[in-house]
Amino acid sequence: MRILVVGAGAVGAVFGAKLAQAGHRVTFQARGANLDALRERGLRVESFEGDLCLFPVDAIRSPEGAGPFELVLVCVKAHDTAAALEGLAGELAPDAIVLSLQNGVGAEERIAQLLGVGPLLHGLAYVSAELVDPAIVRHTNEGTIVVGEADGRRSPRLERLLTVLEGAGIRVRVPDDIARAKWQKLAWNASFNVICAITRKTASEVLASAGGRALVEDVMREVERVAASAGVVFEDDYVARVIALTERNLGNVRPSTLQDRDRGKPLENPALTGTVVRLGEHAGVATPVSATLDRIATSLTA
Repeated sequence: MRILVVGAGAVGAVFGAKLAQAGHRVTFQARGANLDALRERGLRVESFEGDLCLFPVDAIRSPEGAGPFELVLVCVKAHDTAAALEGLAGELAPDAIVLSLQNGVGAEERIAQLLGVGPLLHGLAYVSAELVDPAIVRHTNEGTIVVGEADGRRSPRLERLLTVLEGAGIRVRVPDDIARAKWQKLAWNASFNVICAITRKTASEVLASAGGRALVEDVMREVERVAASAGVVFEDDYVARVIALTERNLGNVRPSTLQDRDRGKPLENPALTGTVVRLGEHAGVATPVSATLDRIATSLTA
């Protein structure tokens, strides 16, 4: 299968490398020093599951003229979406699958509009990885793609995607409710990603203090209430359960927004706390903690 990975950072590199190793023709879209390194020395993923090295690598700056692609994984940050997808609409094969692995909610609708295509499958990724140098990624935990149709159907395109991903050794989960899965991922990202970026602490360091733990809980509860206003109901024990899981398995993780701050890159808070605040205002749900964190995060890159 001809596959385009839009964004050859941590997430794109991990899944793209596995797909390439499985024999698919994978093209990585990147920019700057990362693009140069991919072309010159290939891609190296230093993974707890076993290192992956790809050379040569098909690396491009723009998708225009490089298709047709049968599967597209969108792995860039939300604020880079429009620029990254420029020129892609004409490079999609008939019945191409476009899957967003971006953080937040609403990415699928925006991407479909940018590309002029019908409703997309909905997806998200759980993977702990970091671009430590151009074309070098350190993969330390997880590696699961969660995917589903918005209406819960086991459609032919969903089954086709599952065959490709599972055939490449990628763990895949199809939840009962993909909307709830995406909102719950937003709850984790809007709390841990943004708080860790502001404090420059790992998840376990944030949870080590009563104040830090309370802050995480407050943000998650705000996301939970905004989700409920959209008809998405969390399980009663979700917040306590996910905090305990994070403390047990992901405590040393450096969330991607913290990585961005350390590199002086724009922070992703508009797609995280910013989304919570915006949708909360629309629904009449108060989100004071998320709003405060969002203003602080915005001030760090202003």
